[in-house]
Amino acid sequence: MAYHAAYVSICEANREFRIEGEDSLIRLFRLSVKTEVLYVMIYCAGMDEGCKSGGKEKIMTKAYIYEDYLETQKHLTFEQMAELHQELVREVGADEEAFEFYNGLLVAAAKYANTRALWSTMSREMKMEKDGNRISQHTSFITNLTMLARHLKTQGKPAAWSYELGCDTDGTGRKPEGYERKALGDFACYLAFISGINAR
Repeated sequence: MAYHAAYVSICEANREFRIEGEDSLIRLFRLSVKTEVLYVMIYCAGMDEGCKSGGKEKIMTKAYIYEDYLETQKHLTFEQMAELHQELVREVGADEEAFEFYNGLLVAAAKYANTRALWSTMSREMKMEKDGNRISQHTSFITNLTMLARHLKTQGKPAAWSYELGCDTDGTGRKPEGYERKALGDFACYLAFISGINAR
């Protein structure tokens, strides 16, 4: 799908976003605000004929905050993820092989977190196109996390954090009690965040 430039006006009274442009079937556009670039999804309130009319159309968007995440089911709080991460890092310690596994884990986390962070900005068509890749990245992160946990256990480390996250560290392929794939994805996003802010 082709993307075109568009102008946006914001109605402060009711906080609605409106779009003006030659083609209001646009799904994605860039809005420059000072030094930042915001990506906003466009939603045509009317049917196709209304969208093609070139008139102003309302678009729906939401800026999420941490408290929105806390309202989701089976979430991990920031404090819980920080504690699990600290346990993991302590067990990695000076073990060079474990650190190689850890680096691989961070790469997998960053790839998945990037896709997930942009997910709410994608059109339905884009989501369908990217879904297979997103699932693959998610699975890759879980695999890397499990490999690290298994290595640490061979070194006599408890890797208790892996049980809390629900990793298949015994190699049976059975999903442990409390296993939640979404929570593992949340932890990937946390690792990417911590890695990113420490790379300044």
